[in-house]
Amino acid sequence: MIHTVIVPGVGGSEQHHWQSWLQRQLQSCSRVEQADWHRPVLSEWVEQLAKHVRSIHGPVQLVAHSFG
Repeated sequence: MIHTVIVPGVGGSEQHHWQSWLQRQLQSCSRVEQADWHRPVLSEWVEQLAKHVRSIHGPVQLVAHSFG
């Protein structure tokens, strides 16, 4: 099964955002978390994304908005 990783942009995609809705619909899904959703530091955000993806065993697909 392919694991879906939600990659929000600035603001973190609140509960009513389409990415949050999609995450609730999928069985194998997770979201990248950032230290500060309102202060994007590219190198830190990329490292968090890479760390999150490395923690998943098996195929991964990214669903990104803004940051992606």
